[in-house]
Amino acid sequence: MRKYGYIVAIFLYFNISLSNAQDLLFYQLSISPKDPSKIMIEVDTSLLGSIKAIPARSFRTRNNQPTLYCVTSKISQTLNYQEPTFCEKVTWTLTLQEVDRLGLDPTQHIDTYSPDKQWIFISEYNSFPSFESHHGHLPATVCSPSGICKPLPQSEEPPLLLVLGQKKEDIQIKNKTITVQSDSKVVMNHLSIWKPTLKHQLNYISRIFPAPNSSSWQIAFFSSHFNFTSRRGVIGKNTVVVNTPMQGGMLTDESIHSMLVFAAHESVHLLENRQHPVWAAESLAEYYGIKSLFGTGYAMDKPVENWRTFAKNFSLSGTGLIQANENVTKKNLHQYYPIFSIKGAAFWYELDKALQSKHSDLDDMIKFLDFDENGQFSQGFIERLTRIVGEKNWQLIAYKYL
Repeated sequence: MRKYGYIVAIFLYFNISLSNAQDLLFYQLSISPKDPSKIMIEVDTSLLGSIKAIPARSFRTRNNQPTLYCVTSKISQTLNYQEPTFCEKVTWTLTLQEVDRLGLDPTQHIDTYSPDKQWIFISEYNSFPSFESHHGHLPATVCSPSGICKPLPQSEEPPLLLVLGQKKEDIQIKNKTITVQSDSKVVMNHLSIWKPTLKHQLNYISRIFPAPNSSSWQIAFFSSHFNFTSRRGVIGKNTVVVNTPMQGGMLTDESIHSMLVFAAHESVHLLENRQHPVWAAESLAEYYGIKSLFGTGYAMDKPVENWRTFAKNFSLSGTGLIQANENVTKKNLHQYYPIFSIKGAAFWYELDKALQSKHSDLDDMIKFLDFDENGQFSQGFIERLTRIVGEKNWQLIAYKYL
């Protein structure tokens, strides 16, 4: 009887494995041969029976969804979302926007391409619907025209960002592989200048924020005009996209400083898997983007000096970090957002210096970070801080910034 039990168990195992393999969807992307601004997507659903299309995740208030087509051997017709339908395959087309002459703004999650440099940027938002069968949600993998496939993230994860058509180079950091790439030949031709510093930064922040599930990620640098207003970056699932501000197509020391700070900033977001208030998450990432350059040839003004200069011409500079957090998250007043990165970085710098004066360091305190439901430090974390820096020093820093 035991032998037959093993046979049944093996049969069930392979049957379940086969079922799971059949339920995994592959979104195959291809570029239209007639129009490079069109990306055609095809999903084989022939073995799934009835399926239901679920709208793609949306970015902010933009909720335009791609038009889906249900294809069988007899007909091709529009597939309505949320309606169970049998299709042999589902297809849709994404229309890419030509990149602005000043550069890409990745923070807007708009599918974009460059006809000159032949790169493509696609965000999951408003681009990749998901599907359900009678078994429930169907996991999916998105495959580029070159055959590189990435899983479609879960709803609670950062979005999938596809960056295609760029030259790549790997950086090895302990057990991690970080792939750097750029649309700019100038950036990639100067790898020997900036790559060692970036490796130093990533080594450092990986030690401070040791995320167990991030074994590798990619950093895509997009060249932009130096006066381009969107000079920051964005993160996706295991992907960091940042702008590299260039002057006349040249890579200056300030360009390199900016791209390195942005890359480290966004990598902190990727590595820090705990949920913090927006003010803390943004300011901490900015501070460690800056701190990771201390002692290198690309370190510039200290955060306190940056804040003093910025505050002179910023009408909202008197707003504390906690109030700014409430204004952004509850009142949708995004004009307060700069306070997080500039005033917030100055806050962490002063706190770090206070800790260092007592033979401690902010690096050692990161693992104890804790906040209450109002976005303020928990009482337990404050008590831990004041035992080191003293009540008076803490109150002075908190009053000045928080």
